[in-house]
Order: sequence, then structure tokens, then C-alpha cells
Amino acid sequence: MMCRHTARACGLLLGGSTGTVPAAVRALRGALAPGATVLALSPGPGDRCRNTVYDDDWVCERFGVRDPAGLDATGMAKAQA
Repeated sequence: MMCRHTARACGLLLGGSTGTVPAAVRALRGALAPGATVLALSPGPGDRCRNTVYDDDWVCERFGVRDPAGLDATGMAKAQA
């Protein structure tokens, strides 16, 4: 879901492995001090994930998300819970 959110919000295609990095930062945001600097390293682009991470049917089958294209940041958090 983080990969898809980043694609919509920033126009960046992240691969599944790369998507775990901002997802972890989001999960830890309450533990980060205000104004903290966070460095996130990206293992690779998402060009090979078009038929998986960015395919609505694949996401629905794998993760049970009903409308992956319509998820915003709030819906994404609920889907991950």
C-alpha cells in the first residue's frame, strides 16, 4: 500500500522492498523526535512491480484490500492493521 500511495502522491514507482522503508518510517513516526532527520535508502526502483504491487487485482487477491486504487493515507493505515 505504501508503494501505491507514494506513486499517487509523489509520482515515484517503488518496488516492494523499497516500499518497506517509508512504511517503517510511518510506523515509527510516533517514536521520532519532532524535527528529526530521517535517512531512508532505496534498494531499487519499482519498474518490475507493475504486474504485482501496482495491479489492483493482484493486490486484492494477496492482501484482501477491496479498493486499492482508492486508498489514501488513512485507508492505507487501516489496511495494514
